[in-house]
Amino acid sequence: MHVVLEVKTDRFTGTAPRAGVNELIGSDELANWLSAALREHDFGAVDPWAEDHGWDFALRHGDIVYLVSCSCDFEDDGKPATDFFVQIAVTRSLIDRLLGRRKMNAATDPVVVAIRALLRGQADMQVTDQDAEPAAAG
Repeated sequence: MHVVLEVKTDRFTGTAPRAGVNELIGSDELANWLSAALREHDFGAVDPWAEDHGWDFALRHGDIVYLVSCSCDFEDDGKPATDFFVQIAVTRSLIDRLLGRRKMNAATDPVVVAIRALLRGQADMQVTDQDAEPAAAG
C-alpha cells in the first residue's frame, strides 16, 4: 500500500533549470523542501534524486525505510505547476511481504502523519488525501 497526497500550491515553479536533467521532470523544489523539513524533525531523509516520474528520496524512521516520491502536473508548457503529488511507501523485503510484516497504516504511520502535518501546516498549501492504493508487487 502507498499513500498519495495531492498538494495545490503556487510556492514552487514545478520546473527549475538543472544541468543534465530533463526540464519536464518537475517537483524538485517540493522534494528538496520536504526532505529538508523532515530532517529538521529528526527523520532520516536523504537528498532527492530524479526519476522519470518526478523526484524521489529515501527516508529511515527506526528500522523502517520509506520511499517518498514527488511529482507534478503541468497545465501548459512554460507555466509553473500548481498541482503536486506526494506518494509515500514502505520499502518491504520479499520476506516482509510474504509474512505480512511492515504494512503501512495511512492513519497512524508516523512518517505519513508527519508528512501530512508538514504539508497542511503551510498556509500556502492545500492538501487532499487520495485513496490509498495497493502498490504494484514490490
